[in-house]
Amino acid sequence: MAIERELRGFSYKNTPLKEIDRAEGWRIYYKDETNELDLSMGGSSFILGYGNSAIMKGVEEDLLQYGRCQSNRGHWTTKTDYAGSILLNTGKWTSFSWAISGTSAVECAIEMNDAYWRNSDNKICTFPTTWHGTSYFTKCLGGTVRTSSRVLYCNGLNDIQRSMKNEKVGAVLIDSCSWFQGNKLKDEAWWKDLRKLCDRNDALLIVDDVANGWGKCKDFYSYNTFMHGVKPDIVAIGKSLAAGYTPIAAAVCNKKVANELSEPGRFNFNHTHQPNIAGITMLINTYEYIIENDLMNKSVLIEKRLKDLANSMMNKGMITGFRSAGLFLTLVYPNDLELHHGLSSQVNKNRLRIVAPLIANDQYFNELTELLYAET
Repeated sequence: MAIERELRGFSYKNTPLKEIDRAEGWRIYYKDETNELDLSMGGSSFILGYGNSAIMKGVEEDLLQYGRCQSNRGHWTTKTDYAGSILLNTGKWTSFSWAISGTSAVECAIEMNDAYWRNSDNKICTFPTTWHGTSYFTKCLGGTVRTSSRVLYCNGLNDIQRSMKNEKVGAVLIDSCSWFQGNKLKDEAWWKDLRKLCDRNDALLIVDDVANGWGKCKDFYSYNTFMHGVKPDIVAIGKSLAAGYTPIAAAVCNKKVANELSEPGRFNFNHTHQPNIAGITMLINTYEYIIENDLMNKSVLIEKRLKDLANSMMNKGMITGFRSAGLFLTLVYPNDLELHHGLSSQVNKNRLRIVAPLIANDQYFNELTELLYAET
């Protein structure tokens, strides 16, 4: 089989081969008649569950009618314009650029930064170890498997301050809540101090919202919730824009950045499919589904139920700690987990990461509780 010759990531090299039969709701069903609850919902992408036909409405018609629309050349359709308005209006942004994936969105955000400064020599401060994408440079930004002399790796505000004193720092790039690090949230004072540092030293603040945005933070962009209203200059957004059903992403920016980048030829970021027509239709469908079903308000209730579940497990001595933020939950077990249930990924062997879908209901929580109790 071809799958046996496909190159696989080091994290999954020893996982067994399993043929998928179908996916429904929050479960994956296999040909061997087994199934499992997807604890990470496709790496925090499938916020409206699997098999949701509402997301697919009009996709075939739009692909056949338009095929390709490269908006950075000035081409547009009614739907591409509407989708762009959704990106801007949900976060009160001034301008944006389409991207292909989360990695592409982060690259696009860095391109905005470089165009703003008119060079790519400025330094970028990041907070390793985290994940900003799978390209060569975004791996350097996260400090995971490689590093770059352009990136200044910081552990806190004091490191940021020292870096800005000694180098020309163009931007600080950060997750509002690092899922890679187990959902670590920072308080309001911390975010305000970071914003002041950036403003005082004439540096841009870039937030990677690829994993956190579009509902999982109880809003479309996380600065209103996880960052306590402290607004960045540029945000990379992706994964859930089309509810995980096809790759589409973007970078958005405020007026300060947009005013500089509006100069003809100043900013240049191109892909063959920019935007992805299928992604545009699904983005609109995803947005309208969230609004029509009042899912942002329901996400607050989901967050509470996740916390209640974790507290119950704490009281029973099943876990030693947990972190909760929006639809994210990280459980810390007293010992390493021998089993690897639910298509989840783990920061450490004793930590289990969970992302609930926006459609989580009583049935979801019953199945989740049963799975987690069986784990111990």
